[in-house]
Amino acid sequence: MQDFDLDGAAVFPILNLQCDDDSYSKGLAQIIRDFVARKKDISADDLNEWHDEFERLSDAGRYFFGINRTSSRRQNLLLTSLK
Repeated sequence: MQDFDLDGAAVFPILNLQCDDDSYSKGLAQIIRDFVARKKDISADDLNEWHDEFERLSDAGRYFFGINRTSSRRQNLLLTSLK
């Protein structure tokens, strides 16, 4: 059994209403597209269409991306065994 005390936690919301070169979501979408492309389960045309849709949605004012990133600090890690 492993016990620890949580010494704090924080949530960092990320909200993008536009898909542009400065947005978190555009970079994340590129990483996802490139990762999936290496798996070769989805055609390059379909992946590019998926990725290109974000710019079209952004241009039309219909783009939304939201995610919460969390951070926590652990202290006093105690390892114990059950007998």
